[in-house]
Amino acid sequence: MLDSLAAPAPIAALVAGGLLLIFGRRLFWLFVGVVGFVVAYRLAGAYLGGAGAGWLVAIAVGVLGAAAAVLVQKLAVTVAGFAAGAVGFLWIAEQLGWAPGLPTLVGALVAGIVGAALVQWLFELGLVALSALVGAALVVEGLGLEEPRGVVFVILAIVGALLQLAGRRRRREPDDG
Repeated sequence: MLDSLAAPAPIAALVAGGLLLIFGRRLFWLFVGVVGFVVAYRLAGAYLGGAGAGWLVAIAVGVLGAAAAVLVQKLAVTVAGFAAGAVGFLWIAEQLGWAPGLPTLVGALVAGIVGAALVQWLFELGLVALSALVGAALVVEGLGLEEPRGVVFVILAIVGALLQLAGRRRRREPDDG
């Protein structure tokens, strides 16, 4: 199952998570690429076996996702929103100790639909929220934190969202000079 959101290299998880926390809204293609990479890596590792296959599939999906995000922005970000919502739910369910099964799968599907709806209806705010959540999860995993894992996750997600929103306000304010 999805036992972790981080790639095997903690530094890669920290860098990708940090970039998503700060620039997730502006670099939407990075958000799509990172989410594609993380989902593909976890699924490929579980079903194909071997770290090499997981890396190759994940890199290919991440690059294709980022390219698609540039070419077909709305669709790619909606698919990434679904994936981020579903994987985020699975990560939270794992942290709470919920057993895999039909209720968890249904919860992940509902969370995926909510994630897709967020980025579709509230594109910018949905992108901020989801990139902050995924970025925070990657940073927490990359740091290898045990406790206070949940507290650090929430603080990072809030700070990441606020940083992204603050950058948006600065660019929209007219110059006085």
